[in-house]
Amino acid sequence: PAESPRLPTLAELRARSTEEVVKTLRGSGLIIDGWIVPEDLSITFASGRQNPVDVIAGSNKDEHTSMGGNVALRDTMAWAMRLFAERQTALGTRAYWYFFTHEPPVEPGTRDLKATHAAELVYAFNNLWAPRVIPDISSPRLALASAKDRAMAEQMSSYWVNFARTGDPNGAGLPTWPRFSDRNAPPHVLGEIADVPATETLNAYDEPYAKILAALGAPRN
Repeated sequence: PAESPRLPTLAELRARSTEEVVKTLRGSGLIIDGWIVPEDLSITFASGRQNPVDVIAGSNKDEHTSMGGNVALRDTMAWAMRLFAERQTALGTRAYWYFFTHEPPVEPGTRDLKATHAAELVYAFNNLWAPRVIPDISSPRLALASAKDRAMAEQMSSYWVNFARTGDPNGAGLPTWPRFSDRNAPPHVLGEIADVPATETLNAYDEPYAKILAALGAPRN
């Protein structure tokens, strides 16, 4: 086989100009360093070599509102989280798949991004007074004053604490969260709005991903 090209040394990389670095950028994504990330993660998960741990996996109803507005981004994220749950379940571990639909309050005159990317964080940690993580621009003041938001934070954080303790988010006083077992079953909704991508919408991403796996030489299962 052809010999791999020599990678530049750290000193060589540091000596490059900003213009040269920008010209060679390949976009965002994980850096496969051969040590921490030894291979493309699609290969790792398709081969069943990921860590066998219980997981909570999920995404938000409006992931796309702060990232160009294309709802396909929301659907792709939901599909990826479902795939993560599937891969972990295939190892015999527990997975719990969710879809966060709660819309945090925003100050008057502020653009309402609804349940956008990162909007769930303060609820998962029951920390409504915390500064928001970009792109979430919801209001800590209004959330703290809202009984609905306080209840959402209490419920979601209780799930997370239970999971950290036992590997199962369920507990007294909480709506039952079924363990992931069927890719065609809907995710557990965290919020008041039952707006979940259709199974057919998510399944449509299987074929393009299969082509990616084939190009990577990963097993398809």
